[in-house]
Amino acid sequence: MLNTSNDSGCSKKLLLIDTIFKKPSTDEKVQLFFSHHHTKTLDNISKYALEPWGDGLYSLPALGGFYIYGSIKKDEISKDAAIKGLGTFIVCGLATGILKYSFHRQRPFESNPPNSRIWDGPSIKKQHLSFPSGHTSSIFSLATIISAQYKYKPAITAICFSVAGLTAISRLYDNKHWLTDVIAGALVGIACGQLMYQVTK
Repeated sequence: MLNTSNDSGCSKKLLLIDTIFKKPSTDEKVQLFFSHHHTKTLDNISKYALEPWGDGLYSLPALGGFYIYGSIKKDEISKDAAIKGLGTFIVCGLATGILKYSFHRQRPFESNPPNSRIWDGPSIKKQHLSFPSGHTSSIFSLATIISAQYKYKPAITAICFSVAGLTAISRLYDNKHWLTDVIAGALVGIACGQLMYQVTK
């Protein structure tokens, strides 16, 4: 005699699992929100005003500006901020790279429909490097180390983390990362910045 009760129980469990994985994740809901709120103005702001802060195009020259200012004004704090900032940028880049190749998560635009649950790591392939967000980790690492150097100037902290936060949002807006990529990137960046500050103070 067949055990129909066990079969029924297994079917219910499989149905529950299937329902859970078909239900859009928070990552996917956030991705969908940003995909429906694009404008030409916001596209340009994200591309030209925010994204370059995360890849070093704006942030590294800014560190150079800190060093030049410190040299001219004999301000050792500014010079230290530039040197430590560069060190943090490099360390954070290495740490983020290791994590990216360890997890190999697909970016939102790399699957159709976008699927936040695809992780292919570890691997040495140069695609599917969504987790964590490198732009986010780098700018948050710099925001952290500079804020620590200028802890007596809260306005600088506010500016640094505002730029970092907006840069992180731009990665979601540009469909380059999932929300959890950006959160993880911010945490990695803050950890790297704090580590550099503690080691070098």
